[in-house]
Amino acid sequence: RRQRQMCIRDRHYSIVRPGTLTNDAAKGKFIITRPAQKEDAIITRDDVAKALLFIVNNSRKANTVTELFNGSKSIDEVMK
Repeated sequence: RRQRQMCIRDRHYSIVRPGTLTNDAAKGKFIITRPAQKEDAIITRDDVAKALLFIVNNSRKANTVTELFNGSKSIDEVMK
């Protein structure tokens, strides 16, 4: 409901839906397509923080909903 309310307003938004969070060290590599296996749909908390910082500082992807998982590409590559 809250997401819908945000969409209705005349504001820019970026919604990030991370996979299952882990406490592992940051990997620095990402994908935005959901992995086929549930056990691969993970992301470190540090990587989520880095991705959010990137999104705040780079407004290239406004008004989007993005799923985010650890993968094989840089955040710059996946958020083009």
